[in-house]
Amino acid sequence: MNSEIVNSDDLFTQAVTFHQQGMFDKAQSCYQQVLLQNPDHLSSWINLGVLNRRNKRYSTSLLCYQRALALKADDAGILSNMANVLKDSDRVEEAIHYAQKAVDIEPENVTFRHNLAIALREDKQFELSLQELNTCLSIQPDNPNLQWDRSLVLLMMQKFSEGFLAFEARWKTGDLPQPNVPSHCKRWKGQPFKGEKLLLLTEQGFGDTIFCIRYIHLVCQLGGEVILECKSPLKRLFSNLPVTLLSFEAARDGIDWYCPMMSLPGLFLGQEPPPPKLYIPKSITIQLSERLASERGNLQVGIIWSGSVTYGDNDKRSISLSSLLPIFESLPEVRFYSLQKGPKEHELRESGLQVLIPDFGSELDDFAETAALLKRLDLLVMTDSACVHLAGSINTPIINLLQYKPGWVYFPESYTSRWYPSMRILRQQTSGDWEPVLVQLQFLLSELAKSKHINLQHTDVLNILDKFETRSTSA
Repeated sequence: MNSEIVNSDDLFTQAVTFHQQGMFDKAQSCYQQVLLQNPDHLSSWINLGVLNRRNKRYSTSLLCYQRALALKADDAGILSNMANVLKDSDRVEEAIHYAQKAVDIEPENVTFRHNLAIALREDKQFELSLQELNTCLSIQPDNPNLQWDRSLVLLMMQKFSEGFLAFEARWKTGDLPQPNVPSHCKRWKGQPFKGEKLLLLTEQGFGDTIFCIRYIHLVCQLGGEVILECKSPLKRLFSNLPVTLLSFEAARDGIDWYCPMMSLPGLFLGQEPPPPKLYIPKSITIQLSERLASERGNLQVGIIWSGSVTYGDNDKRSISLSSLLPIFESLPEVRFYSLQKGPKEHELRESGLQVLIPDFGSELDDFAETAALLKRLDLLVMTDSACVHLAGSINTPIINLLQYKPGWVYFPESYTSRWYPSMRILRQQTSGDWEPVLVQLQFLLSELAKSKHINLQHTDVLNILDKFETRSTSA
């Protein structure tokens, strides 16, 4: 920072410049220096709150907004920002309170009402959230972010016809890259395409693609050649499907139609086909095979505690490996194996648990190999991410640990899943509170361990889990 900048006004101007340029550490330093000179500088407290929220320092952000409110108690913008931080901190009831206060002060402000709608959605008050979003859209009918958030609420309410129509707004928010197709290529709307070529586009995560692949046979019945854009970790898994697999880098010449994968559920409303038969290798690596065979007399459980860290809500849907330690300690007769991939693998190394919890994830090169391993385990325990959809698609028993407000596929709330017969669900009953979920998980694993025998089948696992459905749904 320039040493000539000494007064608070110049410091604040420099801080805002850094902030706008994405130089957040320098911006924070300048805001702090402003406040050392002038503790009553309202805008610096507000902007520090914004920066700390961005860096997920929610408690610090909240303190900044509290100082700002002490200076201007009836500022709707501060109240609304404070509501957002409280929502991020899993304090949704308080978030709704402050968001409502902001709306009461400025009822025509769409941003504040939008924030209230999101807080209500996080508390699963879907009817009220929808009302607020409809009010916002009456003021700004062409706002794609409002349309997108409204679609999610509608889907969670199981209003699929209206919800999937609104779901197309995702292409207007700017959060997704535009479809990579030739300029002459037309958007497919579900009509027959005999003698033509249809390209299905991957648009979101691996889990979304695995979930939507269930519609592939319905699509193929209407055409023509079906070409599936496919990331390399999924290619072998999908290799026996009646489609042509296309890499992201490949040319797209000769394509007549295109359709994003996540639009397929809306095109086939009322049809919920089971997952197709996926390619599963007959063998796994010798090392993995020998390890599993040597412990076949024990209950064998795969664990994944985090999804992709690039997913915006990953902190809410994931747990830490350390939170599972009481379960490991209480069940020494159970053999746990880590299938964790990505940055969160480091938690296993840092915990020193690699000998007790073997790192199988680092030995799995793609989803086909993962599927082969899953078929050999008794059970998969994980928080919601791609392997939930994989295990469900190949009928491996899953205990899915779900956050308080998960995605739309997990509504209406139940112990089982309409999409995956082998899935059993343990849900947070309070936002952010995993402890009761993990207590229930420990109980279920202990019951399975008591029943373990060398010929335990996947159907046996599910039958045992189903004995405790009432206990699980009331945890």
